Amino acid sequence: MLTYGGLGLLIAGLIFMLGGDKLVKDPDKAANAKKQAPILMVVGAAMLGLAIFLSM
Repeated sequence: MLTYGGLGLLIAGLIFMLGGDKLVKDPDKAANAKKQAPILMVVGAAMLGLAIFLSM
């Protein structure tokens, strides 16, 4: 669960960072999604790291 959740958040953050304005039509919401993208990526990477740590 941590693995797939971490991958999902990491990929979602990457998509919103690179192409958030193309996916979200409202410019205010797109700017907000771009601001939150690095946080999503950090949380996703932490979840992946925790999944790897717990599997050892």
